[in-house]
Amino acid sequence: MLYLLNEASLRLIIDCGVDDFFYEANKRLHKEMVYRHITHDYIERPGTHRREYWRNSVKYQILFFSEFFNSK
Repeated sequence: MLYLLNEASLRLIIDCGVDDFFYEANKRLHKEMVYRHITHDYIERPGTHRREYWRNSVKYQILFFSEFFNSK
């Protein structure tokens, strides 16, 4: 089954610490999405893939998803 996605039905967020082992892959994904004009939120901040980073990050992600679902 084919699903068509559009900006009204999908919101994307990428959130990664600059010392995270996923950082370079996330940065490349972000650049490719910009190149292809794919709307998304991109956050990079100091930190690694650890609890301390996500403890702070989850606040922003909850706000992001709350705004998305409240706009429906």
